[in-house]
Amino acid sequence: MAEKTDIYQYFIDYFDEHPHSGLGLACLVVVAIGTILSKRWRQKKRAQKRRKKRQKEAKARTKLVHDKVAHIYDADDIVQKPILELTDDLTSGQLTPIKVLNAFQNKALAVTNEINCVIEPITEAEEWANALEASATPKGLLYGIPISLKENVAIEGYDSTLGTEVMIGDVSHQDSVIVKVLKNQGAIPFMRTNVPQTLLSIGSDNPIYGNTLHPHDPDRGPGGSSTGEGVLIGGGGSVIGIGTDVGGTLRVPAEFCGAFCLSPTRGRVSCDGLKSLVDGNPSVRQTFGPMARDFDSLVLASRALLCPLMYDLDPTLAYMPFDDKQYEQTSPLRIGYFTSTGTIQCQPPNVRAVMEAKAALEVMGHKVIPFDFPAIMGEPFDGEKYFLHLVLADRLRNVKDKLKHDRVIKHLDWSILFSRVPKWLLKLIKFIVKRVEEHSGSVLGALAGFGSIQDYFKRLEEVQVYKDKFLDTWRSLDLDAAICPVFPSPAVTLDTVTAATREGFFIRHLSKDTQNWLNSMSEYDIDLSYSTCDLEQQPQYY
Repeated sequence: MAEKTDIYQYFIDYFDEHPHSGLGLACLVVVAIGTILSKRWRQKKRAQKRRKKRQKEAKARTKLVHDKVAHIYDADDIVQKPILELTDDLTSGQLTPIKVLNAFQNKALAVTNEINCVIEPITEAEEWANALEASATPKGLLYGIPISLKENVAIEGYDSTLGTEVMIGDVSHQDSVIVKVLKNQGAIPFMRTNVPQTLLSIGSDNPIYGNTLHPHDPDRGPGGSSTGEGVLIGGGGSVIGIGTDVGGTLRVPAEFCGAFCLSPTRGRVSCDGLKSLVDGNPSVRQTFGPMARDFDSLVLASRALLCPLMYDLDPTLAYMPFDDKQYEQTSPLRIGYFTSTGTIQCQPPNVRAVMEAKAALEVMGHKVIPFDFPAIMGEPFDGEKYFLHLVLADRLRNVKDKLKHDRVIKHLDWSILFSRVPKWLLKLIKFIVKRVEEHSGSVLGALAGFGSIQDYFKRLEEVQVYKDKFLDTWRSLDLDAAICPVFPSPAVTLDTVTAATREGFFIRHLSKDTQNWLNSMSEYDIDLSYSTCDLEQQPQYY
């Protein structure tokens, strides 16, 4: 305190002796502020210039491919073929890889022209298709099949921006392992698909490539972050694609858009070449995964990916190739089902889907039992505690650094805003908000980060304890599998997408608009009731 008083008195005495120095100091302050603002303005202008250049490149690639395939009028005859028929036609020579590629290029560009799901074609695709046809090597499982790729899948010669301007020009110098495997199996990567800014959103917008619309209803969100993949496949422009998953970012767009997907356990599929803003966080377990138009396509993609070559290219993986014997076994399974985590209430259509799946499995001879793990464990799954808090462990510092000069999309604006609030103030706001709405208060608490590294380690330990308890519960019921809803609702309205992401990626209560939509479905004779459900055996969370 004495030192601060001495400094304060020094300045008082100095300005008494130099009465005109205040003007000079004011000028210095103005110059300093002007310099800072000018620097930021120049940085934003440079970012804007990079964005426009990147958009121009993408448009040029799109035009190049469009001009080659615009004359094709029978694309649907090829694109709509069942995958097994398509592969048979390709391997027998009835169809050539280039003809199939051109048909899918034509269809994909037609789809994206309406809903903006493709950021750019992969212009080397035609060269690869011709090389396949000329090759004498054995034909792989995906011979001649065009494959779409999420924007953050590394492919040689292309950048992965994650929807952020600062990463424009971050060009990959080699293919990711998963792309190498796909090419070796005869697949032809042909389109790159859109993502939400930073990938940390179920939204579909970014300042570089714009907003992607739902393939069937423009008033609804298509889900994310594998947004473009779900939309392109759901819209009929691709039969198989590759996305990524952290907390549902393969599964949500698949559900919303009517596609199939597999989110493999981390360590089953190589993550080499997976571009992300949460690299280095050991609690965020990302993975690549296939998306597909139908079940047969998904199985074919999975069988092609889980091959010996992938394990040769990435020795960090446990060797677990596709097990055809296990896949083809028909003995009855013991399957659990649940429609709530104990905290999130699902809407009737999603509950009904689970109950219809339950009934179908029982007809096939499987034993399907309630898996009420929150009641058995005595603890619901707290998504904010066990997932969101760990994802936001650095208070979005890395994300904020990447977005310094970006226009932040509305799905992220609140998260960025609150992550800048001092910890003590955010904790106070959390205390007040939690008394009114517990979920929102918990999300604010997650944005406050951890008080110390010890607190972070303690949370990791708590997560492991919860996993162990969950596994013990699973084993106590002798389960082979479980079925549950992907998301609390069907594809949500656009306003709900924003609310869901702002409040922590998952929603507990849907917006009034979504509730009104559910009610309005009765006008179209669509059954959203529990009429096909065995309610007496259903876990009661309502």
